[in-house]
Amino acid sequence: MEIDLKYNFKRANTNIDFNNAVKKLLKKIYENSYKKQVQNREIGYIDNESKSLVQAFLNLQEFIYYNFINSSDEEFIQIIWKLDKYLDKISIMPKTEKKGYGYYNPDEKLKTIYINPDISEERKKLYLAHELGHVLNRNWTENLQNYCENLIKNARPSAVVTFWQGFQFLDEVTTQDRAEDYFYWSLKKSRPSLKPSSYSSIKDNNSKPITFNTNFDYYGELQEPAILFARLVCRDWQGYSDEKILNELSKRALSATFISDIIAYFESIGKKEDFIELIYYMGLLKRGSYAKFSQDDKKYLENFYKNLQEFNVKVKFLIKYIEDNNGFKR
Repeated sequence: MEIDLKYNFKRANTNIDFNNAVKKLLKKIYENSYKKQVQNREIGYIDNESKSLVQAFLNLQEFIYYNFINSSDEEFIQIIWKLDKYLDKISIMPKTEKKGYGYYNPDEKLKTIYINPDISEERKKLYLAHELGHVLNRNWTENLQNYCENLIKNARPSAVVTFWQGFQFLDEVTTQDRAEDYFYWSLKKSRPSLKPSSYSSIKDNNSKPITFNTNFDYYGELQEPAILFARLVCRDWQGYSDEKILNELSKRALSATFISDIIAYFESIGKKEDFIELIYYMGLLKRGSYAKFSQDDKKYLENFYKNLQEFNVKVKFLIKYIEDNNGFKR
C-alpha cells in the first residue's frame, strides 16, 4: 500500500527531502497496526476501535510533522530513527485495561503503543503524543536498569524500584510537557499559563489539599518539582520563566546522553551522593502520583507532602551549592 502524506517533509531552505523516510516509517506501523488487526479480525472495519486506529495513524503523521518543523535536520533524523527503532505498532488497549488513557510497551516483540478508544478525541491526540514521547525518550530509558545498578550498590529491591521510578519521573514530565506543546499547536491555540490546581487525594499535614501551579492535563502534581529540577540542571537558562526552563529540560531529554550527562556533572563536583538521594525522592513522588490512581501503594500518596518537602530542601541545597561554586560548568 502506498502511504499518502498529508504534509510535505521537504526542507525549503536546504532542499533535503524526508518524504520517503517518513513514508517508509508510516507504512511499517500501518501494516503492523490497522491492516494486520483488521485482517486478523481483532477489530472491525467501521467500529469505534477501527476509527480510533485510523485517527491515531493521522495523529501520528501530524506529530511527526510538528517535530519536523520544530527540529533541525540532524534532530529530525534522530527522531525518525528512534520512531523506527522503538515503535512497531499502535493497538487498542485490552478491555480489562481501559481505565487509563494509553501506555507504551517496548518489551513486546512488536514495540507497541496502546490507545483507549473510549476517551475524547482531544485526549486521544494528547495521550498518543505522550506515549510517542516515551518512544523518543527510549534511547536513555532503555538503560535505566544500568543506571540504577551503577549508582546504588547492595540496595534492597524496593529501594531499587524507587530509584528506577525517580528516572521515570523525568520521563513522565518531559513527555507530558512536549505532548502539551504539540497538542495546543495542533489546535492552533496558545498553551495556557501555569495556574493553581489541587487534588483532593494529596493533602498537607493539616489534611488540606495541596495546591500546585500547573498547565498539565495530567501529572500536574509533578510539574512544580520538575521545574525546580530543571532550574538545578539547566543552569544556563536561569532567568527564564518556569514554562521555558521546563521546555528546555524536555528538549534535553531527547538526547541519548540526557541522564549520563547529569550524572557526570554531579560526579565532577563531588555531589554524586546528593544527586542519588534527590533521585530517590523523585521516585517517591512518582510512586505517590501513581498511587493517586491505584497503580502503587497508597502509603506513597499519604507521604507525598512530606516527600515533596524533603525534595524541595535537597534540590534547593544543590542549587545554592552550585551558585556558590561558580555555577553549572558546561
